Amino acid sequence: MIRPMIHKEDLDWDESERSFELNGLRFVTVHGGGGFDDWVPGANSLLFYKTRVLVEQYLDYFASLSNPPRGGNLLELGLYDGGSVPFWFECLEPDRHAGLDIKAAKTSEYLERYLAREDRRSRISLHWGVDQTDAKRLDELCENAFGDAPLDFVIDDASHLYDESRRSFELLFPRLRPGGLYVIEDWAWFHWRGTEKSFSGCRPLTHLVNEIVELTGSTSNHLVLGVHVCSGFAVVRRGWAPADDLVEFSLDQFIYRHPR
Repeated sequence: MIRPMIHKEDLDWDESERSFELNGLRFVTVHGGGGFDDWVPGANSLLFYKTRVLVEQYLDYFASLSNPPRGGNLLELGLYDGGSVPFWFECLEPDRHAGLDIKAAKTSEYLERYLAREDRRSRISLHWGVDQTDAKRLDELCENAFGDAPLDFVIDDASHLYDESRRSFELLFPRLRPGGLYVIEDWAWFHWRGTEKSFSGCRPLTHLVNEIVELTGSTSNHLVLGVHVCSGFAVVRRGWAPADDLVEFSLDQFIYRHPR
């Protein structure tokens, strides 16, 4: 039985807004630089790479939906230390939840204990050392985790780089069910003061969001029903095109621009 939707008021933050509890789980945010004195990430808490502002943007967005993404099949790109997996699993209660990261396995003791419970072990699978652009590995992962069932929700919080994120979108968007959601997190890094050196020479992820808006205008509701954008993430709702129409899907294939 699915519990009521998690709201931002259900998160118990400490005064510094560096740590919070959710359903008895402890999360320490990387951005805040720590948490309660006796909370040790990995041993008795989860390291979580999201700020309070970003978390509340997500929960406010879900609360605004008449049919928020609960149950179904969730695919998460980019795990960092794995702390996001319990967060999404508790918030969205997917039937199946698969996550991948390009790094080698990095599962903490606290996360291992969380995953060990029987009702979670059969529903959550983590895949380390997987490149988000590797079509063969993504196909194998989706088939093993979800079978022939479509995806309901994809969260791309991986490289934040244009080419890699676009490739993942083109590979995975066709796998979404009609009405399913595809999230591109941290799309706005090109507009953040203080991150210039981190992304020096990189093509802005903003360009991908702009192209998806162009895709929306080029295909009516056939491919994209709508795009929701806030400072922390962009959400693309898949249209009604049959998956068979999206074999070898690419943005260039469907975006139309008037000739100059």
